[in-house]
Amino acid sequence: MIRLSASIAAITAFLMTSAMAADLAVRAPAAASTRTFDWAGFYVGGAMGARVADPESTTTSFDPALNPTVGPDARRSYDNTAFYAKGYAGQNWHIAPSWIAGVEGSFGWGNNKRTTQGLPGAPTRFSSVLDTAYINADWDASIRGRLGVLIAPAWLLYGTAGVAWQNIGFGSNCVGAFVVNACAFSHSEANSITRTGWTVGGGLENMLSAHWIVRLEYSYADFGTFTHTFFPAAVGPGFDDRWTADIKNRTHTATVGMSYRF
Repeated sequence: MIRLSASIAAITAFLMTSAMAADLAVRAPAAASTRTFDWAGFYVGGAMGARVADPESTTTSFDPALNPTVGPDARRSYDNTAFYAKGYAGQNWHIAPSWIAGVEGSFGWGNNKRTTQGLPGAPTRFSSVLDTAYINADWDASIRGRLGVLIAPAWLLYGTAGVAWQNIGFGSNCVGAFVVNACAFSHSEANSITRTGWTVGGGLENMLSAHWIVRLEYSYADFGTFTHTFFPAAVGPGFDDRWTADIKNRTHTATVGMSYRF
């Protein structure tokens, strides 16, 4: 009887130990999976990085009263790289278990200015390093749609496209003295225009917590071509200092950002 009681006690202890172990085995994965990754909702954030601007001008006429054709330097590049920062806000929706759609707006700024010596397209005999021309891309903005796929619960790979705006400054300075410079008289002109274009890009996001998301993003934007005539006013009989150029700009932007999801 004593042996039977001891055996029953041993079996009971074994079963209780096994049950507790099984219970712990069940609870462990449950504890590990308590974190959920809800990408839906409104968010705001900020980002910084670099913007490569690729402005280009093509002179179509120069001093038309005296020079029927432009000089050899008619096409000129003003490409440059600058620090860039922006703020953004958007809304995400789950459209399928692994697919996220959204819309996002942004506003950013960079100082992509480059000044070149000599007026582009000036006849060789009138070219001078004292004359200058510049193009500057400063603020930009965009409204874009987004579509992404969850490559893991906390990782979103996405593409984006939409409409973009950019403020482009451009100007020219001519010191005059027609015998050695492109212009008969001294001129200085500064202008700016806000251009509408399109943008495409993509990025990778990681949800650090229920509210914080970090991202790495690249975008390309194209703002088309516009035409401008510099120094349009006549300055005297036989003198015409006008020069006309087609100006276009494209940008490449890479940023690292962080947003807060409400």
